[in-house]
Amino acid sequence: MKLILTSFLFVIIAIANGQSIKYLENDPVWKVNRSYGPCVSGREYNYFLSGDTLINNKTYKKVFSKGYTFGLNNPSSSCPTYYNIFVDNTPIAYLRQDNKKIYCIYSNCLTKKEILLYNFDLKINDTVKFYESCDTNNFITAIVKTIDSIIVDNNYRKVFNLENINCKTENSLSIIIEGIGSNHDLFKLCDNYSEGNFLTCFGFNGKTMYSTNGIQYNLDVTMQFQDRPLGNQGSYFYKSPVKNK
Repeated sequence: MKLILTSFLFVIIAIANGQSIKYLENDPVWKVNRSYGPCVSGREYNYFLSGDTLINNKTYKKVFSKGYTFGLNNPSSSCPTYYNIFVDNTPIAYLRQDNKKIYCIYSNCLTKKEILLYNFDLKINDTVKFYESCDTNNFITAIVKTIDSIIVDNNYRKVFNLENINCKTENSLSIIIEGIGSNHDLFKLCDNYSEGNFLTCFGFNGKTMYSTNGIQYNLDVTMQFQDRPLGNQGSYFYKSPVKNK
């Protein structure tokens, strides 16, 4: 009897260890801040998933973004002041999960070529190749120097600390968080000279599960009023300021 119970326990443990976290389920949302110069300007936005699509006989989640851009007439009078709201009416990318890997198709890729966006099964000294566009000849490389872990929704997630990133900036450091992505942006591993992207928080089912500094933020971007759409992006029209509930 003892042998049977012991064997049964091992089976349960094996099954639990073999299960993969479903990274793209439960309506995940990423909140990102972006600043860029030389004027005082920036962008705050969400990435969110809405609906599935079939590409090359594989099912992908459709990725959209929404948020606002702003500019201030400071420090130079040549810098404009503006506040624009944007809401995508077409996907910006498509994601699918395969075990501990997330694959991506960027919507501007005419060939619908799939790239490996994240591998969350890395080991120390592994080399990471990160593609910020569908051009597979242009990628960013980094080395996994150390691996830590954090708890997200009662699950341990690996944190990969990267170095030697060819981001065109000195002493550039980035991290990749299992199931969340880069600490800069879902689709960016690092910054360049003129701009910075920083993940503020991440969550799902409408609840913040992780923030970069431990502070509990509102997961959704608060957009106060509608000015005009940007580019080919759609827009929501509000009669009064909209607040998170």
